[in-house]
Amino acid sequence: MKQNRHFSFYMEVMIMLVVFIAVIVNLSRVFTLSRRQSWQARQLSDAVILASSGAEICASCRSEEELLELLQDAGAKRSDAGITASFNDRFEMDPSGEMIMEIGWLPEGEEFVETPIIISRRGTQLYTLNTGHYLGGERP
Repeated sequence: MKQNRHFSFYMEVMIMLVVFIAVIVNLSRVFTLSRRQSWQARQLSDAVILASSGAEICASCRSEEELLELLQDAGAKRSDAGITASFNDRFEMDPSGEMIMEIGWLPEGEEFVETPIIISRRGTQLYTLNTGHYLGGERP
């Protein structure tokens, strides 16, 4: 009779240990996945912020040469896609930065230019913003 109680106790302890280990393993997976999703959300948020800054920069320019001059601190270069500039994680112009902004300059007539903006990091495209602005008329 006494041996039965010991066996039952040890069996309960083993079952609780297995359940405890299973809970720890599942919680570890959940926290790992949430950390990865948080990192991806931060990357996307940073790309959206940089693209909107790029759109504002484009809106202030009347020509591709003026845009190239404005982005010269970011190591701006002409490429097949348009103008490529680099930024660091603090959204500062940095020729050795990891965030790359590609800005196309596609005139549509004399008064409007379409400026698609592509943000990438380490060769991975994060965000694309298709925008344009009006060139004609007087500016305030």
